[in-house]
Amino acid sequence: MDNDIPSATGADDSMKPKKKIAKKGGFRPDGNASNYNNINKEAVRPKRIDEFAASGKVPDYKDFEVLRRYVNQQGKIMPRRRTGLNARNQRLLATAIKRARVLALVPVAGAPRP
Repeated sequence: MDNDIPSATGADDSMKPKKKIAKKGGFRPDGNASNYNNINKEAVRPKRIDEFAASGKVPDYKDFEVLRRYVNQQGKIMPRRRTGLNARNQRLLATAIKRARVLALVPVAGAPRP
């Protein structure tokens, strides 16, 4: 048999380039392949429940004490992944916060601190 013809049994696989196997989690810059994305598993936050869906209430602009829990120190509305609200209640909450800002019940984002 001639060596130029590849064998059907795969005996001459040493000539093929080796495939790199991608590991889950990525590749660390220091060269060690590990689960780079989940370094600190203890820092995972507990799953929050939708406060409005559980109580049957609707976010209201007049209830500024509740709205303040969903606004950070800079006055920005917290994202849904942080608040744990469903999509409908998150939209209603954003509208209520914006209405409360017009009446100066909740701080405005970017406003200077006193």
